[in-house]
Amino acid sequence: MQKIFLILCVLHFNQMALAQSNGSPVSICINITDEYINQYKKGTAPYELLRGHYSLDSLPSIEQKSYGVMIELTNTSDKPVYIASMTCGWPEIFMLNNKDYLHFDYEGCDGNVPETITIAPQQHHYFYAVLIEHLWHLQRPDDQNVRPKYTLSPTRIGLKLLYNPHDKGNKNYFAIMQDRDTWSVVWSNTLELYPEKP
Repeated sequence: MQKIFLILCVLHFNQMALAQSNGSPVSICINITDEYINQYKKGTAPYELLRGHYSLDSLPSIEQKSYGVMIELTNTSDKPVYIASMTCGWPEIFMLNNKDYLHFDYEGCDGNVPETITIAPQQHHYFYAVLIEHLWHLQRPDDQNVRPKYTLSPTRIGLKLLYNPHDKGNKNYFAIMQDRDTWSVVWSNTLELYPEKP
């Protein structure tokens, strides 16, 4: 237990050092909390399959992996930081390096409006996300293999800082979200979600 705690402390320290070296007062650390398997049989398929973009004709069923991920944001500075987000649609302030293979899964709500998340100096804010495999990655119409044999690049999540995180001034969230030139992105540590099988 002490060894695990030491490893986590070292990882956290390295993450803070990385954020500071990149000139950002915010660091991002991700960890897997759960893994799930969704199995779909013929006639019981998710939206992507029902649209007819994918075929299960050659298989009795298909398995789709998903991962529970905890996203930890840390204010590494001595001043409060302010993160622009949405009350329900907060996944849109994050980006994936493996976006062609994974996507965020979340449910909307009736009151999805812009909000500002405040993180005090040396404190943390947590998000709990679910990452799901894209079905096209699992099964192509002429492919008999349910899951590719190759390993993807290690997965990272990037936090979009839409403006100076020390600036609490009122901003037009939607306008800034459309203007990529105003963003800066802080990337997380990596996760091996597709380990090589022997």
